[in-house]
Amino acid sequence: TLKAISEKPFLGYGLAGDRVILGGTYPHNFFLEVIAQFGVIFGFLFSVLIIVLCIVGFFANKPVVRDLTAIFFSIGFIHLLLSGSYLTSANFWLLIAIGFDSICLHKRKQVSDNICS
Repeated sequence: TLKAISEKPFLGYGLAGDRVILGGTYPHNFFLEVIAQFGVIFGFLFSVLIIVLCIVGFFANKPVVRDLTAIFFSIGFIHLLLSGSYLTSANFWLLIAIGFDSICLHKRKQVSDNICS
């Protein structure tokens, strides 16, 4: 995978393109998979976005959201560092949904607080 990334560092191989270069398998590491697919720049930005969504979920105002983030981070992201693909992991996408939802809930709460004031 590292050799393939060095051959196309800027554009990558496209979504699921790592399967072609690895003969039908995947890198078994989230960050290598993303960088191989999207290139170094966009892969890095996508990785940062995922990390930010996890952090936002961990520091959400509601304890339920924090707990859900911790659970889905454990079962939806940690295993992607050693095995599995984010493309086929439902728990990973649920973690992303929780992160986006916590951002949207925070913004909706600010708007409703301003309206009620």
